[in-house]
Amino acid sequence: MRAIAGARTSMGKDKMVDRAVRQYHLSLREKKEKRPTGPPRVIAITRQLGSGGRRIGEALGERLGWPVYDKEILEMLARKSHAGYRKEMFEAVDETTQSEIERMLNAFLGQADQSAYFYLLPKAILTLAQINCIILGRGANLLLPDALKVRVEASLPTRIANMVRFENQSAEQARRKIKLSDRARDKFLNELRSILPAQYQWCRTRLMYDLVINTDSFSPADAAAMIALAAERKFGCEAA
Repeated sequence: MRAIAGARTSMGKDKMVDRAVRQYHLSLREKKEKRPTGPPRVIAITRQLGSGGRRIGEALGERLGWPVYDKEILEMLARKSHAGYRKEMFEAVDETTQSEIERMLNAFLGQADQSAYFYLLPKAILTLAQINCIILGRGANLLLPDALKVRVEASLPTRIANMVRFENQSAEQARRKIKLSDRARDKFLNELRSILPAQYQWCRTRLMYDLVINTDSFSPADAAAMIALAAERKFGCEAA
């Protein structure tokens, strides 16, 4: 039974990746067909587990008409990039942009093994950032200093209540999962920071986030509206 459930989960994630790749191609084609309007606008959202960040991202995507890429999609794209996704997505952008992405990656990681996760994940993020989009998690806020960087957080009681309500977890299960998630997130970000060269350590001299939202006080729709307004201010025009 566990094997069947695992297979179903894997198939579900594969479909998420396929849908993300198709969505990326469509958005990139639309961008090339339109008159140039400046660099892509990217919103990088980091969130605590149970804070409602995913629902906020989805509400924001609907509001702006932008694709939303979450950490599961990014992880799958990175790990599967040698199995066709490199051709389908990483090579979809023009050669000049490809070369620039490779240059940035070499600056990040030097001569790292190109099969390494910490090479492929930034490559997925930098590639997705060629179009207007919303990226959830996976250190996009560190890799994209010019993005609108948003932090979504909440108190522990709110996070537990959200997981009980939306994830069918018991309060104790939610508490344990939140603790593990916070620890894993800190570990991941520390590892990512450790490989960034000095010239990309902007987070040591600038604030990490442009906007921090506490969902104890705001609904996903409220938060999406605030982020959309912040995007208008940061990017200098209507975000959509």
